[in-house]
Amino acid sequence: MGRLGKACPKDVPLVSSVESADSSKEPFVPNDFADDNVMSLNSSGDDEELGKALYNFYVKNKVKHLKRKLSSVSRRNVRQKRSSDFPVCSTFTRYSGKFFSGVVDGMCSRYKDVIQTYGMGCLLNFVRIEVPLRLVKWLASRFDVPAFEFQLKRKFIPLTKYDIHDILDLPVDGEPLVSDPEAGRDFILSHFNLTSIPPVSFFANKLKSVEVDLLDEDVFICFMIVAFSTFLCPNSSFSPSPKYLHIFQDCQSVRSYDLSSFVYEWLLSSIKKFKDATKVASKRSVTFGGCHYAFAVSFLFSFLLFMLSLICLNVYYLV
Repeated sequence: MGRLGKACPKDVPLVSSVESADSSKEPFVPNDFADDNVMSLNSSGDDEELGKALYNFYVKNKVKHLKRKLSSVSRRNVRQKRSSDFPVCSTFTRYSGKFFSGVVDGMCSRYKDVIQTYGMGCLLNFVRIEVPLRLVKWLASRFDVPAFEFQLKRKFIPLTKYDIHDILDLPVDGEPLVSDPEAGRDFILSHFNLTSIPPVSFFANKLKSVEVDLLDEDVFICFMIVAFSTFLCPNSSFSPSPKYLHIFQDCQSVRSYDLSSFVYEWLLSSIKKFKDATKVASKRSVTFGGCHYAFAVSFLFSFLLFMLSLICLNVYYLV
């Protein structure tokens, strides 16, 4: 924008002068800056007024610019905070309490008695409860894996394998379940005469089928594979993980394993993988495995206990 120049009598061409009917032959200069009473524009008062007007205009627009800048920074910080709590990349999981509970409800009474006989009747007591994935993702953002605890403002909630035991009633403090993928894969392939590990639906359909009456051992193996793959230790695949399949070579000894610890370690590993994956900008989708039900219930139960303790403490001081 060009600079504003000060108007002077010499800047006005003579052809612009017109004669006034009631004047004494003095020229009239059509100038917006001219004073009604003073024809000369060379006064210092006009310079001061113009300077003040330009200064006020500059300050006013500068303040508006700073306000817009601060508002833009604030909105950007909010977006960054939200993206850290809830990753922008899509998240999927093979965990499905709905699928598992459907298999349990569809089994005949004899099959359920078989599960009881092998010591895993605790899994038959699961009541279908939907766990929102958004809640699980938020809990993961508040969970410190190295410290094994939820970290909130002024509150730390630990998570141990005994919490998993209390929630799911799985065996605890037994023999460690050491992963052996090769042995597990070979056992399942030979036991069911397969050439590759089938999807979880293969084992679920066997339990639902009314045409074939399965042997007790097959009932237990199929049920536990469905339980591990969709509820206890889901992974990113449609097929069950071969890491734990070898324990079904001796169905009677399954109850002797520290299953609570195995589910707990699987959950911690899943949380770590999920949080690490969300930090990679190139990731379009991430997987969140582990038992979402135990993860959510452990937090909600501990949080409710904390709130009840505060209420009881307040009531005590009021009394």
